[in-house]
Amino acid sequence: MASRFRCTVSLVAKGHRASARSILAIMLLSASAGTMVQLEADGPEEAAAMREIASLFSNGFGEGS
Repeated sequence: MASRFRCTVSLVAKGHRASARSILAIMLLSASAGTMVQLEADGPEEAAAMREIASLFSNGFGEGS
């Protein structure tokens, strides 16, 4: 989803930062269930990116529906 927006989107967990555009980088964060993850965006479409990706997180990535 991060690739849809004209901005940089990062996830930060346990003091490590990963590009939200790279599944490998996200996996290397090793953020297991319950880990606090911070979402950061910077660029022209940052507000839209934050809104959409935060919604994805709050909806549990569509699991369990």
